[in-house]
Amino acid sequence: MLLHEFQAKELFERFGITIPPGRVVSTPAEAERAASRLGVSRFAIKSQVRTTDRRAAGGVQFSASPSGVRATAEMLIGKALPVGASGLTERAHLLLVEEAVQAVRQVYIALILDPTTGALVFLSSRAGGEGIETRVSHEPELMVATPVELRGSEPVADFAAVARGMEL
Repeated sequence: MLLHEFQAKELFERFGITIPPGRVVSTPAEAERAASRLGVSRFAIKSQVRTTDRRAAGGVQFSASPSGVRATAEMLIGKALPVGASGLTERAHLLLVEEAVQAVRQVYIALILDPTTGALVFLSSRAGGEGIETRVSHEPELMVATPVELRGSEPVADFAAVARGMEL
């Protein structure tokens, strides 16, 4: 299952992980209203497409005003962004307008179903952020794969080792 960023953040929030305040919008007018209601001084406007390196492709922009958010939304809604190295594109129909926060640190985590074995694998890297997929292709040791077993509805894995591996 591929999730949009806003969907993943909804899950995080449900499990008590703090996320920046934001709203999902589909029009420039909605984007401006959402920014006005957030009451913050800096905004991140993020195309909701399932692709890598959205920021490098121009799918993540920043603004300091609700009117700037609207202008950015006009540019981003309907914009085609590349989906991986396949040459395919996906158009942004939804945007996430949220408070822009300065990242202290970026990490990468994913839970995948290994297509060759059918097993769940937790992928993690302390070297998250832009271009992680490209960096891992040149430095595979950056990514750690941890097998996950399901016992009933409970995931079982060495999550403590994953957490230790994320420490600097």
